[in-house]
Amino acid sequence: MTLGENITKFRKEKRMTQEMLADSLGVTFAAVSKWERGVATPDLDLIISMATIFQVSVDTLIGYEMKDNSIKEAEKRVNECIKEMKYQEAVQICNSMLARYPNNFYVVYNTAEVYYLAAVKFGKDELICKCIDLYEHAIILLNQNDDPAINETSIRSRIALCYISTGDARKGIEMLKKCNVNDSFSPKIAYSYVTKLDYENSELEPYLISAFNESISSTLLTTFSYLMYFDKNKQYKKGIKVCNLVMNYLTEMKEDKESYNYFEKFIPYLYTWLALFEYKLGENTYNEKLQEAKRLAIIFDKAPTNIIKDLIFCVPSKTTSIGEDNLGNTAVLSCLKIIEKYKEMVKEWELIEV
Repeated sequence: MTLGENITKFRKEKRMTQEMLADSLGVTFAAVSKWERGVATPDLDLIISMATIFQVSVDTLIGYEMKDNSIKEAEKRVNECIKEMKYQEAVQICNSMLARYPNNFYVVYNTAEVYYLAAVKFGKDELICKCIDLYEHAIILLNQNDDPAINETSIRSRIALCYISTGDARKGIEMLKKCNVNDSFSPKIAYSYVTKLDYENSELEPYLISAFNESISSTLLTTFSYLMYFDKNKQYKKGIKVCNLVMNYLTEMKEDKESYNYFEKFIPYLYTWLALFEYKLGENTYNEKLQEAKRLAIIFDKAPTNIIKDLIFCVPSKTTSIGEDNLGNTAVLSCLKIIEKYKEMVKEWELIEV
């Protein structure tokens, strides 16, 4: 597209009339009309001003396509510098790109990321302050972003971490709280409280609890994903090791070994996986694991609960609960789902008397 076509395009995207753009630039609307029709060309300083108004790079506005892929090449060089811990060189490359493309989202965002790494490495607060400005600018340019992992919430959480790093922990924590929609930032909030503030227990405890819940959910989902992965790739011995490791983890986490809580649902599930892996390895002990799985599953289904209590990591005098899990409605059905493809195991399950 030509410069004139781009002026029209970006002006309309900003919902500006020719008169509004002319007023912003201190020119007549007739001049803007001539630029858009290709009858005249604006001076360089006006092109730079329009790029700022439209929040695009000058190259983008004039229709220049970077045939040398300079931004991607620069990103590649920066990543190499980071891997080699050459932070100063990475900052220099970013500064050069930022001067050329001040309104390119990826340049602005990646420069902020590099500044943050360099600031942590060298302890320079001035770089952190620049980070905040760049992240704020990146939010304005978000319409250029096509990376689903980067959004306003994720960028604001980065700004919050910048404030925490510069000593304004209270402000940073309050910002993180606003970003903490699904409790994903609870671990960072809890850690920031204990390392940066003189806190009251009542402030910290809700985030400790949600951080613990988040870590447990993540650990269990990751475990079950690995068990399915090991099964598909016939790594049965690794699967057995993981089952034993996680069962020991869930058991040892109990402060009161007789306490009954939500974890009781996962133990029979893990025993069923143990039985399946031993079955596939041709070990005769698989039936013992299957019997224990059914026994524990039936016990849980008689008194199901999603309460977590009496654990080492639980806040004293507090109980918590976890929402719906991904293991089905009952412990028995969850176990049967693992072995449903193996008729011999299903038949043995049905014959087990509890």
